[in-house]
Amino acid sequence: MSTVRVELEQGVVIGRAGGRDLHADVFRAPGTDAPPPGILLVHGGAWKVGDPTQLRGYGFLVGREGFTCVATEYRLSGEAAWPAALHDVKTAIRWMRANAEQLAIDPERIVIFGASSGAHLSLMAAMAAGEFEGDGGHGEVSSAVQGVVSLYGITRMDDCPKLADAVAAFLAGGGETVVAESSPALRVRAGLPPMLLFHSNRDELVPRRQTFELYEATLVAGNVAELATFDGNPHAFDVDPRLGRMVATMTASFVRRHVMTQA
Repeated sequence: MSTVRVELEQGVVIGRAGGRDLHADVFRAPGTDAPPPGILLVHGGAWKVGDPTQLRGYGFLVGREGFTCVATEYRLSGEAAWPAALHDVKTAIRWMRANAEQLAIDPERIVIFGASSGAHLSLMAAMAAGEFEGDGGHGEVSSAVQGVVSLYGITRMDDCPKLADAVAAFLAGGGETVVAESSPALRVRAGLPPMLLFHSNRDELVPRRQTFELYEATLVAGNVAELATFDGNPHAFDVDPRLGRMVATMTASFVRRHVMTQA
């Protein structure tokens, strides 16, 4: 296991939305000769609960691989409905890029990593370039990402029967148009950033077909995609520390192979 020391800075203000500050926790890895990509961590919780501490383990684990990580908050569905959460995630991306020198990251290589509903927002941020930008700050800076990691993400908002109430609250009862525009699986096209997709084949909350079908469609469209399937585990399988370490190691490998090598 790496002995690299990662420093944590909590509650950093990254922008404003809905009349309040948005905050993130920053996990700083030691400097390198060439600034590495930065990793944005987006927590889950069915869009209605959760906070940046949920992915603190990954902040340290991926940080020990040499990457500075930022775990961001976003407005939950009880505070503001779609697309507010995506606005806030894009604010976090722009903040990272605007502060790349201070963070010691490469502003041209930012990777977004999300779990469950956070993976949904991460996939949307990767796929909806130029849309849902919001006004949280740093508006002159691009919110594009160069890689995306999805842990058991929701990709079809009309195909989550066990999350139906959470989806309805998040989308504020939006109709078919809103359901379609907020579904990453319906946004697959050529030219998407590389994707690393994780799912368990026994996920009881988010149907595994969502990730499997997204993987196939992404390949057919000519994009880079990798799929890792865990056998016999429930949703949020990475609460098992052994599996969480595997996810972190595979994420670091993916970033080195597919993001750091981009021209």
